[in-house]
Amino acid sequence: MPSLSKFLIIILQAGINWTKQPDKAKNTNQIKLTIATMSLIYFSQIKNKKGG
Repeated sequence: MPSLSKFLIIILQAGINWTKQPDKAKNTNQIKLTIATMSLIYFSQIKNKKGG
């Protein structure tokens, strides 16, 4: 599992790249939702690994 900082950088870059594409600018809320979902999954995995 990648470190937290690497994971966040990947997500941020994906979000930035996504919003730079004009045809996808309308879907900004969708990418935000995706980022939030991915973050929740990631943090829940960390919690489970620590015996949450």
